[in-house]
Amino acid sequence: MVKPPLGIMPKNIWLQQRLDDLLEAIDRYYAAGYEPRKEWQDERNELFFKLYRNER
Repeated sequence: MVKPPLGIMPKNIWLQQRLDDLLEAIDRYYAAGYEPRKEWQDERNELFFKLYRNER
């Protein structure tokens, strides 16, 4: 039996990894006494809404 070629990572997993990366970067900036970039915070909010808006 021949296995099919490897596909791509599912979008929801990629988005969750991106959200995790943003959360960690924002935490590092706050811990170092810096204000995180607004673009990071905006993207964090957007991804959080996309990933978790249907879980109520």
